[in-house]
Amino acid sequence: MLPICKSGEVDKNRLLCYPSTQMKHPSENNLNVFASLLLGGIGANLLLVPAHLQISITNPVNWVFILLGGACFAAALSLQIVSVMRVSQKRVRLVQGLSILLLIVLARVYQQNEYFMEGAILLFTGVMQLAFILSPVNRFKHVDLLNLTFSLIGFSVGIHLAVSTIGLEQVPLAAYVPYLSIGFLLFAFIGASITIVPSVRYGKTLLRLQALPWAAWCFVFIPSDYGANLIAPLAVIVMVLLNDFLPWNRLRLPEGDILGRRAIMVATTIEVALLVFLSFLLFAAENLLVDEAPAIQAARQATFLFFTFVTSVIYYEVITIVMTVNGLMQELTDTGEEVEKTAGSEESGHPSPWSARLARYLKPFTMTREGIRIRLIAQEDQIEALERQLTNEKKRNAQLTLLMELSQQLENQLDQPVSAQLAVNTLERALNCSLACIYVHEPEKKEFMLLTAAGNQTGLIPAGYRQKASDGMIGRAFRQRKTQIVNDIKLDADYILFKGENNRSAVVIPLIFNGHVNGAIVLNKEDPNAFSSIDIGLAEAAAAELTRAWERSGYQQRLMDLIQAGSQLSSMVEPESTAQEVASIAREILRARFTYVHIQLGQERNFTQSSSSGNAPHLMESLERSTNSAALLAMALHAAKPFRVRDVRKYATTSHLMIDNAGLRSMLVIPIRWHNMNIGAIFAFGKQSEVFFTENDESLAELLSIQTAGAFESTWLQQELRASLRITSLLYRLSNQIIQAENLEEAATDIAQTAHKLAKSAVTGIMLFDTNGIIAADVKVNGIGGNTETEHPMKLIEDAMETGQMIYLSQGQSAIRTCLPIQTPFRKYGAIWMDTPDDPKGNTATNPSDLQALVNQAAIALERSLLLVESRRQAAELKTAYNTLEATYDQTLASLISALDARDRETEGHSIRVSQLAVKLGETLGYSQEQLKVLERGSLLHDIGKIGISDSILHKPGPLSGAEWEIMKLHPNIGAKIVEGIPFLEDTIPLIRYHQERWDGSGYPEGLQNEQIPILARVFAVVDAFDALISDRPYRKKVSVDEALQYIREQAGILFDPNIVNTFEKMIAEDKTGMLIQE
Repeated sequence: MLPICKSGEVDKNRLLCYPSTQMKHPSENNLNVFASLLLGGIGANLLLVPAHLQISITNPVNWVFILLGGACFAAALSLQIVSVMRVSQKRVRLVQGLSILLLIVLARVYQQNEYFMEGAILLFTGVMQLAFILSPVNRFKHVDLLNLTFSLIGFSVGIHLAVSTIGLEQVPLAAYVPYLSIGFLLFAFIGASITIVPSVRYGKTLLRLQALPWAAWCFVFIPSDYGANLIAPLAVIVMVLLNDFLPWNRLRLPEGDILGRRAIMVATTIEVALLVFLSFLLFAAENLLVDEAPAIQAARQATFLFFTFVTSVIYYEVITIVMTVNGLMQELTDTGEEVEKTAGSEESGHPSPWSARLARYLKPFTMTREGIRIRLIAQEDQIEALERQLTNEKKRNAQLTLLMELSQQLENQLDQPVSAQLAVNTLERALNCSLACIYVHEPEKKEFMLLTAAGNQTGLIPAGYRQKASDGMIGRAFRQRKTQIVNDIKLDADYILFKGENNRSAVVIPLIFNGHVNGAIVLNKEDPNAFSSIDIGLAEAAAAELTRAWERSGYQQRLMDLIQAGSQLSSMVEPESTAQEVASIAREILRARFTYVHIQLGQERNFTQSSSSGNAPHLMESLERSTNSAALLAMALHAAKPFRVRDVRKYATTSHLMIDNAGLRSMLVIPIRWHNMNIGAIFAFGKQSEVFFTENDESLAELLSIQTAGAFESTWLQQELRASLRITSLLYRLSNQIIQAENLEEAATDIAQTAHKLAKSAVTGIMLFDTNGIIAADVKVNGIGGNTETEHPMKLIEDAMETGQMIYLSQGQSAIRTCLPIQTPFRKYGAIWMDTPDDPKGNTATNPSDLQALVNQAAIALERSLLLVESRRQAAELKTAYNTLEATYDQTLASLISALDARDRETEGHSIRVSQLAVKLGETLGYSQEQLKVLERGSLLHDIGKIGISDSILHKPGPLSGAEWEIMKLHPNIGAKIVEGIPFLEDTIPLIRYHQERWDGSGYPEGLQNEQIPILARVFAVVDAFDALISDRPYRKKVSVDEALQYIREQAGILFDPNIVNTFEKMIAEDKTGMLIQE
């Protein structure tokens, strides 16, 4: 019957007699082993090669060596036994006390013989053991006693070497002793530091470096007699290298392990027997062969080496047996599932050589009868595991159902936050998480931002939470690009806990697409080891679905942005701004780091435009200046659809490009096609936050190419329209300038300047000839618009005029001279020539047809100008004749009025005087020449109607009767009818007819008032009344000028226009010389 514990399970400890007590501190075991190596080595040396130690004992009798050596060897074996076997604490302390005593005695002996270093090793080892024994419990729980011992020994030895000579004259390499001193002190300091701060990186490696000064010590002193005593240094080297290497958990024997104890006792017996036998054998040989001392000494050394080898083999075999026994007992204790778990962990964790060897030794025992019985119990556990697996499968089916629902929901076009919320809700329900979060990666800020969360602990998350991309578990998942699992958060220093969070398990799944981490899913539970492999697989599947949904959403968003950008491009009018906008849109839509746009339009490819977006100065320079870029451009212009280049550095056509950083190595080339012809290309370099461009980028690139072609077509047509409008405006302005030119030289200058501006030439010249072939105009214009000293190319001008065709003449590699004849079907006027820069690409600044149109327009304008000059000459002659005729009319009119005034001597000269005075008043009022001429003639003819009045009425000395006065009132209408049929006097009719009207309406013939009276009639009324007052009449005498002005002033606003009266008074007052009035 198997022993059963109270819980009903097999009591494996009782079955196998496995100990329940805790194991000793490993540092104590290592210190015991080190002490045993020192005591054992010295003891064997005292028994086998006593002279080799080069020490003297007070009593030189051999039994003293034998006694001391035996005690040391026995103490060494005892220390080794208590380190692996379970004995009482008193026995352990007894053995340790004996070893401490021996170590101190040996240290004293070595000190007396001036072996300070060996004495220091023995002394500090004994002191450290004594300190451990006398210290309270757990005082050295976290201290490595052996490393502390080595550090103390190193300090003491280093200081001693620095201040003492120790008889170095016998050492061949004594010059290196100061360096040894420095080495001992340095590595002792390193060892002490690591002992105090054990968490130092590579601490174990640095501790093992303490063996270097000891190895150097052996190397320095082996050639001397002093080097014969190297047991203590060699023991230090061995323990420095083997520290933390001995598997004490497998070397400690259980209390009931009879087999292990037997093996240790047998090995101990063999070792002691061999040492005793060899010692007595050498003692007997030494007494028999007294004369063979050198041979005996050599035999002792060989015996010591043989004993050392045999002892090492025995130790190795005993260690193997003990570990095998312990491993077998552990194998019999564990269930089958635990064995598989242990094996799997060792396979995955690179098992040590001890573990591999132990596994081979245990294999024959694993199928023992007890093992089979244990396996039966394990099968019961497996059945339970299958039941749990069935439960997990049901849970798995429910999780898959939720995953399918999530996949269907994510098929719709959702925004990133919405799809993330759906995913996190599904994961929280499927895995029963206490907290589920989704973070989005922001490469520009190098941070992860919390996008959404679900679970009963969402309230613990701070608002707007962010964390650096390099921190925490998220940072580890970001760096390793794989799922991170934390079975116990408290044991993981990288995990960042929210305030008040009590979760124990965590899973971090990076959201990766095309090698780029777009975000991360973090799942938490409150129990440790809460996530199974099934849970993790489900979460990774949900992460993949969410990543694909985000990519679809991002593609749709970019597609919408591209459509909106198309309407923006259609409104562009400037080529530079269009190219820049295309570069910016391409960089945004394709998410590129740098974009470059190059366009060639027009029948002769003379419409060229380039632009870029992004910061890549070296790449931009290589694209613009490198001659190899022509091959790249040609490749793009011959492509029918977009194509990708994974690394421009490895592609022959693009290997010349100098990229600013490795992120620009990928390239997407987008040909721009217009009417089945490539007119340019867009080059996109470096996918933002990713490595390469994708197929989605190619599909967007095709749409971008179509929109770009339409935008540049519209821009080019508008550019052509503006260019045509500009040329038309120049030609129209030139025509007007030529027509308005005063002479032929001025017209030639206008033609030369216009051609110079249109052709953007360096020098422009023009020569015009008259009908006799003589130069009529000679003009030359340079780059700043002034004259130049360049001579006219007469031979080229003559050839152009003779052939009537445009002529090109190369002026070397820098310029081309062009000459065009200026001619019409009726006449050849001359020629115009210009020097324009030579473009290596064949692009000219101006279309030749535009220059020809300019010359043709100039010829037509010159012809019209000449006709206009002739017309102007004829018009001047006609004007002269008209003026002569008009003067003749005026003289005839004045003679007629003088004859009319002669009828009445009282009014003789009246018409002439009022005419002159009226003209002066009109000038003062600011009337035009035409109005003044009408005023002058009307004033002369104002009384012409009196021809129809009887002389008896006109010459009556007294007042007129009523009937006579009515007849007199008819003279204004009579005068108007007289001049009515004369064309050049028709404008005077209003003045003649209404000159007797008064401001208040009391005048005749119609009684007009105020503004109804024509303005010239109102002016004349003032002058007529004034002249009548200062002239004699048959019925009264004349008055003075002042009296006349007083009367006029009094009647202002009654008979006369007050404004005109005021002006008239000012005019009379300013007449200082009296030229206007002659009384």
